[in-house]
Amino acid sequence: MPSHNDCSNTEMTNLYLTFKKNAPLVDGLEWEDPMHTNRLSISEERRLNVLITKIASLVNMRKLLLRPYFQDYELVSKNSGTVTIAHFARILAYLNILLSADDFNILVKKYIKDCYTLNYVAFIMSIDQVIHYLNEHGIMDLSGDIMSIFPGRVLNAELPKLPRPEIGKIMASQIFGKQTIFHPALNQSKQFESLLRTISMIQDHVLKNRLRVYEFFRHFDPLNCGKITVTQFQRGLDALALSGMQRFFLSLPDVEAILNQYRDPCDPTRICWKTFEDDIDHVFTIKKKMPGIKVDPPPKEVQELPRAGGKDWQSVNTSMRDLCESAVDKVKQKIIHRRILLKPVFRDFDK
Repeated sequence: MPSHNDCSNTEMTNLYLTFKKNAPLVDGLEWEDPMHTNRLSISEERRLNVLITKIASLVNMRKLLLRPYFQDYELVSKNSGTVTIAHFARILAYLNILLSADDFNILVKKYIKDCYTLNYVAFIMSIDQVIHYLNEHGIMDLSGDIMSIFPGRVLNAELPKLPRPEIGKIMASQIFGKQTIFHPALNQSKQFESLLRTISMIQDHVLKNRLRVYEFFRHFDPLNCGKITVTQFQRGLDALALSGMQRFFLSLPDVEAILNQYRDPCDPTRICWKTFEDDIDHVFTIKKKMPGIKVDPPPKEVQELPRAGGKDWQSVNTSMRDLCESAVDKVKQKIIHRRILLKPVFRDFDK
């Protein structure tokens, strides 16, 4: 007669056999996926993507191979694609990839596994994917660094502690006035007309005072490459405005429009001052070797340029124009009859 223990063992065996027939309810666990990474918030994912891009640019620029440095540890510890947090930090320090404490904590939070090791295989794969994407789309230059294709849009891992939505909007409102709901492309024509007017005013200032634009910028460019920094260009522009009999005033929107127009497309921190000089010197001559061209300086736009702060006299209201002309005529008649000299009277106030 079988004992009680034998019956219980038989029941457990049958129960185990029935469990083997069922499909698993949970799949894709962490230990089943060698490329598993942890989820982060939206802001942390954005910061991590920028950080990975910066590290990928350094690795590509220095022609580094990351995998052998991590595999040396794996040969000793016999881990399957993981290293400890301390060894991961030592490898980055040895490769001279300097990270802040916040950046390193984000990497640990993303690639940590088993509470004390990091999945370096997933980290290297992310770096390789970014390098492949940058090379495929032509974002890397010949030195291996990221090209600044869009001025002011260079990737940077130094983000503020808290989001600042007002950055970029205050300056835009100061330059272009009140913001509207329409697309910014609709205001490009007005901005371009304002830029042309500013260039015409500078040409008029240069023509009246017989100034050479080359003399105000050549000291900042000893190698004569035709490009200087933004601050150097602003200093030369200020010196140009201060020269001559009368001071020429440029507002902040005018200066920003000139900087955006002549900014180097390959380096947003530099300004093509040679191109600016050629455009301004069109008021005197055209520097192209064309024997048949006829130059009649100054251009029509400069000749018809109204005075600063004044209006076109023919477009003023008729009643106001007649009133002003009658007042000037009365003053003129009084001066003629009484033989008054106006110059000594005004000269005392203009020492």
